[in-house]
Amino acid sequence: MALLASWGELYSVLQKYFWWVTAWIKYYRFFIKMIPTPNPPYD
Repeated sequence: MALLASWGELYSVLQKYFWWVTAWIKYYRFFIKMIPTPNPPYD
């Protein structure tokens, strides 16, 4: 039972991290898309 509980905990943690990774990839791709603009603000 204890092992099962720890597995459930591990699974929830993995799900959380997976969500974080997906969100980071989405924001990173969006950021990369926004960088090559015709008029860069810091040119």
